[in-house]
Amino acid sequence: MKSKRLNFFVAAVLVFILYSCAEKQEGCLDVYATNFEFEADKVCEDCCTYPVFELAVSHYWDSLETFSYSDPVFEQQDSTDTIWINQLGFFISDIRFHTETDSLGMFSLVEVPNTFGDDLLLESSIRWINQKDPSGKDLGILQQRGEIINSVSFWIGFNPIYGVPDASNLPISNPVSYETDSLNFSEDYGLLYAYLNYKITGSLPKDSTGIELLNANYVKLGLDLDTKLEVGEDVSLDLRLYYSKLFEGCSLLLSNSEQIRICIEDNFTNSFEVISLN
Repeated sequence: MKSKRLNFFVAAVLVFILYSCAEKQEGCLDVYATNFEFEADKVCEDCCTYPVFELAVSHYWDSLETFSYSDPVFEQQDSTDTIWINQLGFFISDIRFHTETDSLGMFSLVEVPNTFGDDLLLESSIRWINQKDPSGKDLGILQQRGEIINSVSFWIGFNPIYGVPDASNLPISNPVSYETDSLNFSEDYGLLYAYLNYKITGSLPKDSTGIELLNANYVKLGLDLDTKLEVGEDVSLDLRLYYSKLFEGCSLLLSNSEQIRICIEDNFTNSFEVISLN
């Protein structure tokens, strides 16, 4: 009996020694990473990668017709007056995904000073939207853990509690740098939340009239169906902007710039729809 016990003890020691001496497999051990390795037994250094969030915005005049700049969007009945949208640009920022009890944003931050002289660390989900560049863009690393999402939210412009970002001396790589698009900067106001340029041909011509939009808007959109964001997978959000809703009740033909600005800012909140989240 003693011999059997001794043999068992020796075998256990040998197994332990062999296991200890075996080369450990290094890998990502964070279950929420895109490259989690179940078989790894040694934590790698800075090797984990996380789900990337991509945003795409498509542009439609109404629910059926796609919209491109320089398409005629309004022709007054019994006249030759036609309105043309030359360009529309606007910031989307602080994109968040909402569950029943929580909201999810980005891991990665971007440093932006504001007009108060403070350095802000904003979530990197910032993009200047321009119909001339409708492709999807990676906007950060999403803090998702396999939650079920019922709505999404974002700001047109920037949350006013941060103050107006000061983009005057930022490198071009910073997402609020006005050097990336000259439309998002005004000599009078600095960084703009949005900018509209239009013209009118006919009896009341206006050539290249610019409207500078100054007030931020918070937008929250419910999903038709709750969507589960799978752990470790990239996430894509597709939005659609309806220009017919954006200009609803706004008389570009007869109103002055201030009236048009107020009307469009009021309409921004109701002009978006979530096409897909996956």
